[in-house]
Amino acid sequence: MDYRWFHHNRWQGQRQDEKSGHCPVLPQAQPQRQRPCPNHLWRKAGRRGFTLIEAAIVTVIVGVGTVAMIQLLAAGSMANGQSYQLTTGMNLANNIREMSQSMTFAQVLAMNNTTWSTPVDAMGRDLSGFSGWTQKATVTRVLENALTVATTATDSNMARVTVQSLHNNQPVAQISWLVVNTE
Repeated sequence: MDYRWFHHNRWQGQRQDEKSGHCPVLPQAQPQRQRPCPNHLWRKAGRRGFTLIEAAIVTVIVGVGTVAMIQLLAAGSMANGQSYQLTTGMNLANNIREMSQSMTFAQVLAMNNTTWSTPVDAMGRDLSGFSGWTQKATVTRVLENALTVATTATDSNMARVTVQSLHNNQPVAQISWLVVNTE
């Protein structure tokens, strides 16, 4: 059966004449010449597959999608690296804060301008596996009635401790808190 007659045969419920090869709806005036059925939509027998422009458009669409996914992965990897550094820096700074909670006021004041080139934990023990990381503490006495104002007076019973975590001498994280002399 010739596929060109399929559309007509399907909707009209008729069959193609097998011997003459023509559509039974068309007049048989020219049996030697086959013509498509009226209102029949069909492709030429030689046209199959995709054209070159269709393949090029698909290639562009897939290429743009692939580039966008690669950029998304690169941005996610960079953000992951930065968040890892920030988390490590905050944890190292918090180690000094926890360590200071077990100290007296005089010991906290003595931490002023102290730098740990090998990071320490909350117990003051050296941590391994943190090459390039340092912790730096600064202790400043503050006025009791104005906590943002630094003072050199030795009778102040309050101090502000600032700890900075650095990676390869670049600041990563910084935290500050107040310490009160309760003695």
